[in-house]
Amino acid sequence: MDWVLKSALTAAAVMLVLTAAQRFGARVAGLVAALPLVTAPALAWSAHERGTAFAIGAAISSVAACAMLAVFALGFSIASRRRGGAVAVIAGTIAAALMALPVLAASESLSESLALALLCCAMVCCALPRSAGVAASRPSPAPRAAWVAGAVGLTTALLAATGPSLGHVVTGLLSSLPLIGATAAVLEHARGGHRASTQFLRGYVVGLFSKAAFGAAFALTAPHVGSTAGLVLACGSVALMSMIERCGWSRRSAPRLVAARGSAE
Repeated sequence: MDWVLKSALTAAAVMLVLTAAQRFGARVAGLVAALPLVTAPALAWSAHERGTAFAIGAAISSVAACAMLAVFALGFSIASRRRGGAVAVIAGTIAAALMALPVLAASESLSESLALALLCCAMVCCALPRSAGVAASRPSPAPRAAWVAGAVGLTTALLAATGPSLGHVVTGLLSSLPLIGATAAVLEHARGGHRASTQFLRGYVVGLFSKAAFGAAFALTAPHVGSTAGLVLACGSVALMSMIERCGWSRRSAPRLVAARGSAE
């Protein structure tokens, strides 16, 4: 599969996230952005070009990478209180880099990768503010989504082309770079400031549980049923986790809606 098709698929995924943000709100967009929209095609390409064993190793690394993505979201949220989107991305990247050694150490074991990912995601979920009280300066005009999607797609294709030569661990990490999440967070911050980007990031971190489930399901099933069936089962685990996450949000939102109606009456 050539790099043009890889770029187009990733760009389409970015457009999906940006459309979700416009139509369904920042939190839903965060959930979508955390889905393995880049990781799943990368694993498929790796299995086709390098074999199932290589793809399984990359999947385990992608699970561990969820810890870095969660810490990135926390760093972005903290920095975006007072700074713009570009500075927030740098702050999030620095925060994620601090997790590099633990993630690399855990990347050879699925159990260690999963434990690290779940622990970090849970801690960041608790640390992220539920409501952003400090707004950024006047929101700046957001760049056109199509240009952003194309740039991210091209970058991902280049990473997919160079990653396999560096080993399965690097391939898994590169396929999990927060290209879509960071782009969408910057756009949300440009449109609505700290409050909007934090809403997005809360959804994003919750969605990382689904991303971790995807990688774990593939690593567990692919040795027995093959890479294609493993990807199908992994996608099924994502759908199941997404349903659980949506139900959990609905239950938490119900008391707030009742309280709001009571105060209005």
